[in-house]
This record gives sequence, structure tokens and C-alpha cells, in this order.
Amino acid sequence: NVGFQALHVYEENHSGFGAPWSYLVAMKDYNSRTNWYRNAAQVEAAIHKRIKKTKSGKRALNFFDGATMMTMQIPHRGFETVYCRSSPRPELCDEEQFGFVSSRPNADLSSVEVRTSRIGDHAGRGVFATVDIPKGTRIGLEGSVQSILAMPSTKEMIDSLHEDYDEAKDLNAVLSYLYGYGFVSLVYGKPDVTVDSSILTFINHGCNGTQNVGPREGETEYTELNVSLESMPGDLHMSTEPFDLVTARHLRQIMSCDIVALRDIKAGEELLTNYLGFTGSPDDWREDVSDLREQCINKGKGMVKDYEEGNIRTE
Repeated sequence: NVGFQALHVYEENHSGFGAPWSYLVAMKDYNSRTNWYRNAAQVEAAIHKRIKKTKSGKRALNFFDGATMMTMQIPHRGFETVYCRSSPRPELCDEEQFGFVSSRPNADLSSVEVRTSRIGDHAGRGVFATVDIPKGTRIGLEGSVQSILAMPSTKEMIDSLHEDYDEAKDLNAVLSYLYGYGFVSLVYGKPDVTVDSSILTFINHGCNGTQNVGPREGETEYTELNVSLESMPGDLHMSTEPFDLVTARHLRQIMSCDIVALRDIKAGEELLTNYLGFTGSPDDWREDVSDLREQCINKGKGMVKDYEEGNIRTE
């Protein structure tokens, strides 16, 4: 631990050394990741604002613009290949972690359906298996690639407009969709929101560790009952995880709502997951855990039901 909270690697072809060179960028503030993952237009605006014009009128930057920055944000495959040749082989290098592989079958979205949930009045809709789903099977993988992402700048803009302008109340529907159906993470530095656009977004929380689906096998053992309200466990906080090149290359796949069956699931059984894994921001920890505890004793409403009834809660 040398005081850096975020690392990025990229390759530069214009260093003047006759061949591409690799560079490591180390940041002391985790929130700086938001600047690294800006879109091309945001980078161009920052260049225009911060780079002084030359007296000759020529470009101050010869080999850098917004589009170039986009190519640097994700390490290329060569970095991952070399990293995964390490001994012992890093766990995330397992090819089964991402995409379709024959060793881990996928139960497509026709294997599940939406019905009224059985877990309590607080829930509303739920997702049920229409066929038996064996342990370890991915569920709806083909739909996970269509998840919707609101980057930190997008989220901040929507929140700000909704809060500051009465004319922006039409954004209620957008906020209900993002916060009711999505989950917050800090993978891009500041809070972003990811929404599963498939019917799997209706999967409810499994109280007291009763979940039968999750992001991957060996999911967290934390439940709404055995965690403290005071602080978020460190291993649930993205910023405390050590840097590795596989994660850096596959951020969108990791955050794309890819789930597997944690045990054998029978046809007709409701799919349940652990919502604690979707609390990405320590600032929301107390409120989120308290809400889950209330729901699990039928004293509170589920977040989706709450938002659909017009109870908007921005971050």
C-alpha cells in the first residue's frame, strides 16, 4: 500500500522510441477514475478549457484528443494475456467468467417468467423458473449484454436537473427507472447506475441469505441481518479491491447483471438474489440495509414498488 487508490495502464505509439511503450497511471484519489472514463466529448471540452493556444496557431496536442483517450481507457488484450500467464494463474483469468462457454450452460430468458411474487406484500412482481435450472447455470446471459448504464456524469446531471428545476419533473419517470430497477456502483469512480433491461430486473431480495441466484458462485455470505449499519464491509467496496488487468478489461461484463444459479432451482420456484451486493456506495449503506430489514419483516415496500408509486429518492 503506497497510497494510490486507482491504477490504469495504456499503450502509446507516439513516444518517439521506435516502438509502442506501456505506461502506468497511478491516482491517489479513487474518484479520479471518473475523469479517466470520460466520454470523447467531455475530454474534448476539457482540452478546450485547459490547454492554452499556441502563438503559431498550430495544435498544442499532436497525438491526443477525445477519441484517442477512449482507446486508452480499456487495456488491450496483450496486457491481459501476459497477466494471465502468471503463476499461480489469477482466478479471474478463468475463461468461464465471461461470455458463453460450453462448460457452463446458459438458461435463456424463456426459462423464466414474471408473476406476482410470493415473498410478501412488499414485493410486487417476481421472477419464476419455468424449467429446472441446475446449479452453476448462467441465467439470461443473452440479455445481460443489453444492460443500460448511466455514467457518473449522466447520473449527476439528471439528479441536478430534477432537484433544481421545477420544469424537470418529467424526469420522474427516468429516476424511477434508474433507481427503482437499477443498482449503484463506484467502478467508474463516482456513483453510476446500471439497469438490467431484461425481465431479470424483477428478481427480488432473498431475506436472511435465502438467495438462489447471484453474480457468481461463492457469493458473499453477508445478509441484511448479520451486517452492521455503521459501515459497509470492505470486501463489498469496489475501491478496496486490488488492481488486476482482467477486471480493468471487462468492467462492463462484470457489471452487466450476469447471474448464475447458486443451487439447483426447481420449475415454479421464485428466483431470489442478495441485494447487499448491489449497494455500491458506502454513503447509501445504512439506508439500504435498513430498507431491506424493514421489507423482510413486511414493514416496508420494495424499492421498485416504492418508485412506481411515485416516491422518488435521488442519491
